[in-house]
Amino acid sequence: MDSLVGVIRRLFSLPAIIASEVAARSLFIFGIYVFVVGVAFIAAPQPLMALLQLPPATVGWARVVGLLALVIGSYDIVAGKSENIAHIRASIPVRIGFATGTALLVICGEMPPLILLLGATDIAGAIWTAIALRSAARTTPRYR
Repeated sequence: MDSLVGVIRRLFSLPAIIASEVAARSLFIFGIYVFVVGVAFIAAPQPLMALLQLPPATVGWARVVGLLALVIGSYDIVAGKSENIAHIRASIPVRIGFATGTALLVICGEMPPLILLLGATDIAGAIWTAIALRSAARTTPRYR
């Protein structure tokens, strides 16, 4: 149990990210969220699909989605931790695109409305990152 607590503390302590660089931190935290969703789709696809009221799919396909989320989350974690400004900037329209895609899938009747929660999380993260980048650009030339 102590080791799990230690891992969680290390995961959320961001020594490489200066407090004023909120944009990097926002992507780092968003990456953790995406990574955890990926792990959940890999470890327990059927309960997660039932919880989200997703249409029937094979467990294999759900796990492929989980692997993709795990990879994307890993990229976001690394980009946030290393303050990769190009990746941080690029993540904003990508996350808005994902949210738009989930909305279109719901509108077309291919996904249940509950899936919009995933899109809303992406929108919230994109807004957080965009606001942080705009704020950082005022104080730090590197973010311009």
